[in-house]
Amino acid sequence: MPEWREQVIIRNFKPSSSTAITLLATGEPLKGVQKGSDFIIEMPVYLPKKFKETDDYAYAIKINK
Repeated sequence: MPEWREQVIIRNFKPSSSTAITLLATGEPLKGVQKGSDFIIEMPVYLPKKFKETDDYAYAIKINK
C-alpha cells in the first residue's frame, strides 16, 4: 500500500477461520470483518516510531490462509 489507511478492502475475498493477518513492518496482528463478498482489514493507528525509516515508502500486509 503506498499510503496509510484506516481500512484496507479486499474485494471478493473470504478468509478461512484460521487465516492470520499481520502488518509486515511490525509483526502486529490485524483484524478484519467480512462484508458481503468483501473483506475489510482494520489498520492500527499510525505511530511513526513503530517503523523503520525505510518503511515510509510502502506498507505490506501478510495474509496466511
